[in-house]
Amino acid sequence: MYLLAPDLFRYTFQLISDLELAGDILAISPHAGQVYKGRIYHHRVASATGLLGFKGLGLVDKALLPRMAYLLARYSAHLDFHHPERGLEFDNESVASFVKRELSQNVLNYVAGPLISTLFFFSSEETSRWLYLVLAKHMYNTRMSTLRGGIGRLAERLVERAGSIITETIQNISADGGGYLVNGRHFSDVVLAVPGHQVPRISGVEELLHDHDQRFFEECNYQRTVSVTVRTDKPVDGHCYAVSIP
Repeated sequence: MYLLAPDLFRYTFQLISDLELAGDILAISPHAGQVYKGRIYHHRVASATGLLGFKGLGLVDKALLPRMAYLLARYSAHLDFHHPERGLEFDNESVASFVKRELSQNVLNYVAGPLISTLFFFSSEETSRWLYLVLAKHMYNTRMSTLRGGIGRLAERLVERAGSIITETIQNISADGGGYLVNGRHFSDVVLAVPGHQVPRISGVEELLHDHDQRFFEECNYQRTVSVTVRTDKPVDGHCYAVSIP
């Protein structure tokens, strides 16, 4: 797992600092590899010159790339990674539909699709064009990082420092002065890390939510997804952090 630049994942980097893990942040070279006709081609993520040299894009595709700069200039004021509500008007179309219409199928196959799936593990058909526009806005100077030993160290350090309930089923949550009672134990703060449709099933939660939040969780729906992990005996390529197969 890896993190994008601190200006995007600012709260995660603040958490890393608060947990005294800042000294274990490792920079990752933002170069990716893509398989094309039996070979791996390298390019810097979101680099215009890298994309122009990529073999999977034809001359017509490359001629369309500047249109992305036009779209970003047109919509930039509505694109804020930390305030997605400002861009709700762009949350009405998938990345796949948007890129095919505004650019081309090849740009979707070799640029937009791999970017979305490697960062967020969902396909371009399942992802909003808002997310792609926001990423494109911020990816011109991509920086990538990870933690020595893996991002999972964040969860391990949090468990060490915070009270937690890991062996009991949560039956009831209620407000208790400036904190909360969970199964009869007092906590200053509570994080519910469960599927959205299960939130209303926890006794006491409804009293802590506004009406519109209650409706949101009651109407949550999920679909099945399939994740495939490929393991190799040795690194496929030593010059990039990931290899994608369109």
